[in-house]
Amino acid sequence: MKPLDILVCINDRKDLFSKVKRWAMGRYEHVEMYLGVLDVPGTEKDIPMLYETDNRGVVIQTVKHKQRRHVRVMRFTVRSKQRTEELIQTAVDIASESSSYYDWKGLVKFAALRVLREKFGVYRPLLKYKRDRRMICSEAVAEVFWRNGMLILPKNIIPVPADFANPTDKLAYIEETHLK
Repeated sequence: MKPLDILVCINDRKDLFSKVKRWAMGRYEHVEMYLGVLDVPGTEKDIPMLYETDNRGVVIQTVKHKQRRHVRVMRFTVRSKQRTEELIQTAVDIASESSSYYDWKGLVKFAALRVLREKFGVYRPLLKYKRDRRMICSEAVAEVFWRNGMLILPKNIIPVPADFANPTDKLAYIEETHLK
């Protein structure tokens, strides 16, 4: 993996909750971004880190706690060393903001309604999506790019994990693998 690779987590577990979630949402359940091996102050070694959301908000955590997770690796196609460093710094800045909470309301109000609408083909105008400081996983990843003027996904509809899973002119498929 390379810094800024987007990891789209695949729900392939066999328990009942996972099966229901897969039926409702599809194969992809979460998205996170690999930041690379970072120099962590107070430690003697470099540690591979992820940028993601958990139930507290936007966080940066070690890859170790996600070992063996099945992921689809997607790579942003516009890369340069300087741009990569800017995007990583933006991720760190977002995770450091005290207002970057998890968006439970947005998950239900926008994401769940979008997924169900698409699944059942029911036309019902979605509530007007408006970005704010609270984020679900897919918003947090897209926000890193949006803040740097890169339209990786449209801004007028809440992104969901599946939006990151298919190749586009800005995202290339790399592989499906289990994190190590």
